[in-house]
Amino acid sequence: LMINSMKSIYLVNKFVHDILPKVDKEIYYWENFVRLSISGELKIQALASLKDKKFHCQGGSFYSMLPDVDINNFVKFIVAFQTISDYHILVLKIYKIKSIFNKRLIFKNLHSNHKIVFNLVATVIRKL
Repeated sequence: LMINSMKSIYLVNKFVHDILPKVDKEIYYWENFVRLSISGELKIQALASLKDKKFHCQGGSFYSMLPDVDINNFVKFIVAFQTISDYHILVLKIYKIKSIFNKRLIFKNLHSNHKIVFNLVATVIRKL
């Protein structure tokens, strides 16, 4: 029982002191990128997405502590994935409002887009 308690304390400590600051740093990086590189409505949406998805980025980053996972690259991936997912939700809302498209086709296209994004993110991460 003592060993499990020690492992739990270690994991929580590592998560709070090592992983969460990396998430904050990655979100901060993208916030600065957006502020300096994007304007208009896209800038507003991107900053809102980064703010709204912080909790999801933090939660998803817990998996970076699994064995053989590159923590830095995984945190970069999870921040990118969560904010991209937010974009897809916005697209679904737009389609729902218009309601002239086939829902099956919409989900198929969004799924394809996610696969494309996964491949792009994986390619970028491998080059880091």
